[in-house]
Amino acid sequence: MGNVQRVALLNSARRWIGEAAHVFALAEGLCAQGVEVTLIVRRGHELEQRARRTDLRVEALEFSSRLRPSDWTDVRRLREILRRDAIEVVHCHRGKDHWTAAVALRGFRPRPALIRTRHVVTPMRTQLTNRWLMRRATDGVIAVSEAARASVARLFPDDLNRVKVIYSAVDLELFRASRRSERHRREVLGAGADECVVGLIGRVQRIKGQRVLLEAAASLKSRGTVPRIVMAGTERTPRRIDRLRAEANALGVESNTIFFGEVDDIATLIASLDVCVIASLGSEGSSRVALEAMASGVPVIASRVGVLPEIIKPGENGLLFAPGDSEELAHAMASLLGDSAKRAQLGEAGRRTVERDHRPDDWIAKTRAVYDAAAAQGGSLTHHTHRRGK
Repeated sequence: MGNVQRVALLNSARRWIGEAAHVFALAEGLCAQGVEVTLIVRRGHELEQRARRTDLRVEALEFSSRLRPSDWTDVRRLREILRRDAIEVVHCHRGKDHWTAAVALRGFRPRPALIRTRHVVTPMRTQLTNRWLMRRATDGVIAVSEAARASVARLFPDDLNRVKVIYSAVDLELFRASRRSERHRREVLGAGADECVVGLIGRVQRIKGQRVLLEAAASLKSRGTVPRIVMAGTERTPRRIDRLRAEANALGVESNTIFFGEVDDIATLIASLDVCVIASLGSEGSSRVALEAMASGVPVIASRVGVLPEIIKPGENGLLFAPGDSEELAHAMASLLGDSAKRAQLGEAGRRTVERDHRPDDWIAKTRAVYDAAAAQGGSLTHHTHRRGK
């Protein structure tokens, strides 16, 4: 058990995206181990709405997208919360909440340790303000993958080891092969008894590569292979789904493609697939759906972006293809759709991978170790390192 017992988790995301789900799972995991967690989120948005339906202690700040007078109100309110709850560690997950916390902790005594998790692969700018924030104001930095760690490498040119890579975890009880449902395949997915189902789960956005999968499906259809294509994910506007339907129609695959928005029983949907495709064109600092599919014993075909080449070893526990290359994706799909033994082999290997490397208890333990190391330095781990180097 760690020494830190009171943690504030901050996330200023507007939408329910991967990092918001990451923070939500972290809050629940810490609470399950007896840590007192205060979850601080953006007011009026989805993470707050979901959190309010649980037993988590939730506070909401404005976290406006630009510099506004409300930022100072947020700083004052955050200081009140940290003092009221005797917080030992403040763990931030986005730029806005990180800056808010860094300012709030100036002159704060006793000062909680400040931790930042980096979720994205876009390189962080190296201007003076970011160097101060990451190197001097922050006591510990976590990256969700080597790709995410590389995004801050220029800020730590001589000491990148200070950025600790901790891969995300997956709920191994919720996501498992036994949730596969022939009834779900038949009644919800519209799949025939001998029809293979290929799914892409992700928000409806160009970067997620839905069109790449539609093009690959069209290529397979031209060769006489017609899998059932399932696409599910949240969307900002209904027009995006309409555009995807129009593209499927233009490619001649609309009749064997089904579109969903947000899915309530995502575990059953994923387990009921024969193949899970992650066709992202970029990003993927972490990939929740990859871990969920692997935990469900479903073979994954993924583009070589972000964390995906780090967790998927081609031919061992999944397949990889070049981002945007629909022909390479079609070839990978063809190699699995006609080979149930190979699908089973990759699916079983994927399950073993997440059981070994992505267990929730291990994830929480590694995160708590970062908390303890920072708190043991009196909330000044980074400052101590700089003084020692003088």
